[in-house]
Amino acid sequence: MAKYIEFKNDSERVNGKPEYLVRNKSSGNMLARLCWYPKWRQWVCEFAPDSIWSHDCLADVRTFMLRLSDTHKAQP
Repeated sequence: MAKYIEFKNDSERVNGKPEYLVRNKSSGNMLARLCWYPKWRQWVCEFAPDSIWSHDCLADVRTFMLRLSDTHKAQP
């Protein structure tokens, strides 16, 4: 899907939903974490300090989060 980053379910659950780590494909460095935020009833992204993002990678994160939202809406 994404050219430079990958999304990995780290088997942790936050607020009853899976947590996803965003890693750089070439270095493996953790760049962000995606988790469910119940107060806003949506997926949010917590970026790692000092991480640098291109518009392409931000678009990939947004696309992934929208897919998570669609999956969440489809669940009973």
